[in-house]
Amino acid sequence: MNVLLLRDRFPHMGQYSGYDQLSEALGSLSQTTISSVWRKRERPVRGVGRLMRFLRKHIQGTPFYKVQGFQLELLVAWKVIRKRSDIVHVLYLEDTLGVLPYFRKKFFPDVKLVATAHQPPSWWKVNRLAPYWLDQLDALIVLDSVSKNFFTHYVDPDKIHIIPHGVAVDFFTPPANQNTSSRCLYVGQWLRDLAFFEEVVRRVSEKTDTISFDLVFKPQVHDATNPLLIKLAQYPGVTFQPTLTDVQLANLYRESALLTLPLLDSSANNALLEAMASGLPILSTDVGGVKEYIPVAGAITFQNNEPDLFAEAILDLIAQPSKRRKMGKALRQKAEEEYTWPKVAAQVEQLYRKLTEKAL
Repeated sequence: MNVLLLRDRFPHMGQYSGYDQLSEALGSLSQTTISSVWRKRERPVRGVGRLMRFLRKHIQGTPFYKVQGFQLELLVAWKVIRKRSDIVHVLYLEDTLGVLPYFRKKFFPDVKLVATAHQPPSWWKVNRLAPYWLDQLDALIVLDSVSKNFFTHYVDPDKIHIIPHGVAVDFFTPPANQNTSSRCLYVGQWLRDLAFFEEVVRRVSEKTDTISFDLVFKPQVHDATNPLLIKLAQYPGVTFQPTLTDVQLANLYRESALLTLPLLDSSANNALLEAMASGLPILSTDVGGVKEYIPVAGAITFQNNEPDLFAEAILDLIAQPSKRRKMGKALRQKAEEEYTWPKVAAQVEQLYRKLTEKAL
């Protein structure tokens, strides 16, 4: 079985983070031949923009879909026409699926088309998208049941498959010794509730000066005047960590006491999964697919982001290292049992086989 993957690795993600880890795991499966094309971030080849405008009526991408995604689909179509693939899998639907269903219909109708959706339903609603065009896929992979329920309004339910996001459990690992730290960790920016987090930091800082907060993300140019970031920077216990290496990030998960991650919405979340694999107890928000991923024994989630309750939970858990240790063990066990990339890749390969068997 020959599978062509449309791949992307985002600049803010390290080598061991993100959904592209699936590609490496699929490549290790003996019965699947994997080839790849990558979305390039440099200036597109001359003339691609004009061709994109010419084919505009056949393109139904999301707001994340740009000319680089279109150029990638041109390359995919050329590769498939030259050397037939059984399956084309778009790993990041929102960024790199626009014109490929049209190309497939015109030039290679027998090739199966699969895509993975990453954004939660609220993102689709805010962008005023009715993703009816996704029904042209042979399979849509979603990362949680809330997303599946949403897409059933636009896509044949039989085409929608829940396969979880994975995590590199061999890289993100628990600390060797008992953790007695009082450091709280906040990772990422996308769909985080930063305003709420600032309120939590303020309440904790008013109660004690022994708890610190590490914020891990790469600031953009416009962040220089972000009032919330300016407020957070004024707290003595807050440290920004914008330039961590992969090893430094993994060590920070191990050295921290809690992952404090209030969210606006979520499907799968890299930070939650990496904390799980690291045995790091989690405080987060009960939105989207969060509770499907993290076990009750390893996390506390809040249906409403109430800063007083969140701050009290931080203070309570920091004071109980033994409780945090139990929570961390439950999280690590869940990650090992369900979210290793080889296990996720095996589920994806099984889907590939079902699609190709139907075609015979």
